[in-house]
Amino acid sequence: MSQRKIGVILSYIALAINAIIGFVYVPLLLQLMGESEYGLYQLMGSLTAYLSIMDFGMSSTIIRYYSHYRSLEDEKSAENSLAISAIIYGFLTLLIIVVGIVLYFNLNSIFRNTLTFGELNSARKIFLVQLLNVAITIPSKIFDAVIISHERFIFLKGATILQTVLMPVAVILILMEYPYALSFVSIQAAFNIALIGIKVFYCFKKVRARIKLYHFDRLLFKEMLGFSAFIFLNAVMDQLFWNTNKIILGVVASTVEVAIYGIAMTIFNAYMSVSTVITSVFLPRVTAITARENYQSELSELFIKIGRIQYILLSCILSGFILFGKQFIELWAGKDFQNVYFITLCLIVPFTIDLIQNIGITILQAENKMAFRSISFLLAALVNIVFSVFSARVKGGIGCAISTGLIFIVVSILLNIYYDKCIHLEITEFWKQIVRMTVPCIFSALIGCAINKVTLGGGWLNLMIKIGIYCIVFLYIMWNFSFNSYEKNLVQSVFKRLIKR
Repeated sequence: MSQRKIGVILSYIALAINAIIGFVYVPLLLQLMGESEYGLYQLMGSLTAYLSIMDFGMSSTIIRYYSHYRSLEDEKSAENSLAISAIIYGFLTLLIIVVGIVLYFNLNSIFRNTLTFGELNSARKIFLVQLLNVAITIPSKIFDAVIISHERFIFLKGATILQTVLMPVAVILILMEYPYALSFVSIQAAFNIALIGIKVFYCFKKVRARIKLYHFDRLLFKEMLGFSAFIFLNAVMDQLFWNTNKIILGVVASTVEVAIYGIAMTIFNAYMSVSTVITSVFLPRVTAITARENYQSELSELFIKIGRIQYILLSCILSGFILFGKQFIELWAGKDFQNVYFITLCLIVPFTIDLIQNIGITILQAENKMAFRSISFLLAALVNIVFSVFSARVKGGIGCAISTGLIFIVVSILLNIYYDKCIHLEITEFWKQIVRMTVPCIFSALIGCAINKVTLGGGWLNLMIKIGIYCIVFLYIMWNFSFNSYEKNLVQSVFKRLIKR
């Protein structure tokens, strides 16, 4: 089995571990730290999150250019591209530190009406630790890019899983003695720095990567900045599209509406992760394909192949959430959060269009054609703000979600036209296959309606049994009426490898 396939499997293992840990982790943190300290951690985390996007999309940029030169077996240019990237990262890190220091000295002014004197003192210390963490993390992404370009996904995903498992244990042990947000962020920073050190060692000793400036290529420098600019624009769009609604609800509605929308976004992010972990390992391969002549047909084949796999996974989750989502939310969040179900559906149904096509984003990055997508989504995000302000006053969180969902459908249609006319992907064939796959999916959901009416045990046991039965029914029907030979072989190879172990 290839590194890429194992990388995807490990990504899903990491996703499952994150979901399980997150399910029990947050209540424990609240119990150990208390609501005030946990709120302080979240507040400072939100602030430093804006510093993190000052990576300006350089990570994907490095993967794109480094992989391109490696596919051409031009090691000298590959090493030179890493050196130029390191120079750019040096300036970005300096900029982050300067902006961070300015924010640090203005924390009192920003939060003087909401934080006590003691909380402000703690906030400054927490912010400094998180600023240090970001300042070290941003330039270290060059090593992530090298590992991904060499397709060493087993190491990368394995190290991430190890950190994900060990860090919560250390956090809980420390917080039992020192129940403060500062303790929490310090442990996070320590683990992050340790992981970065391991990656650096792996790059130089195992991958044998070299960062060497042979000459300062001005043309490459401008190309890299231009390429990363649109990826950065995409990151800004993400912040505006998915985080602004909570701010709007806080201004025009209430904190209760913000909490409800926040829980819906938690489910939405988990749903999105199921799809994005597949495409996260394909940029080096797509970049190599685009270096060949007459590569459009190969890209279309990959686009359809990955889209089908993503649709199988997401259609199972989406149909399952439609059937059992209300019961899940009631058991997990409580009866007061029933609107979470409708908000989540308004977000994940239209966004599924983009998720089953997000290999297209990788293709745009490889071809350096991110401009249309980034600008389109940025304009859509700005329009969404206007519509969400109005809809939030009328329908609260549900109004915001409906507005966002409808705008997302419009942008997805435009993007499909762009894929067809400008990137020359076989979009018509893609949707023909998706429609054919939807028929057995609907049939599975109809059987799921009958399963949902059966009471087997109570509470979580009842829900888990019904979900388990539905998954078996769904996979059986899709296997017999939807899976092609490639997808069947893929599933069989995974099971064979697991059995051998």
